[in-house]
Amino acid sequence: MTPKTPIVSTLALTLLFLAACSHDTALMRLEERLTGYGEAIRWSRFELAADFQAASARKPTPMEVSKDLHITSYDPVYRHESEDGKTLNQTVELSYFREQTGVVHQLTDRQTWTFDDKKSQWFLQSPLPSFPGK
Repeated sequence: MTPKTPIVSTLALTLLFLAACSHDTALMRLEERLTGYGEAIRWSRFELAADFQAASARKPTPMEVSKDLHITSYDPVYRHESEDGKTLNQTVELSYFREQTGVVHQLTDRQTWTFDDKKSQWFLQSPLPSFPGK
C-alpha cells in the first residue's frame, strides 16, 4: 500500500456519506410534507392542503365542502417509492362524517408525490380527496 491509499479511502467514504446524507435529507423533507399534508386533511383545512399540491394539480376547493365535514381518521396504509427516489405513491384510508347525518364514511385516497429538483421540494400530483355522502 502506498501512503495515498488511506486518503483515497477516506475521500471515497466521505463522498459516499454525503450521497447518503443527500438522500436522507430528501426523505426527511418527504416525511415533513406527508405529515403536514396529513394534518391539513385531518383538520379539514383544505386550503392549506392545496398548498402541498403541484400548481398543475390544483383546482379550486369549494368552501362548502368543509363546513360540516369532520375527518375522524387519516391512516397511511401503503407507500412505494420509485427506484430513482423521485416519486412516491401512497394510499391513505380516511374516515369522516358530516354533521347533518352523523354517518361515518370511509374512503381510500391514492396519492402521487413527486420531487421537484428545481424547488428541492415534494409536491402532491393527485387531487385532494373528495368526500361523497351528503
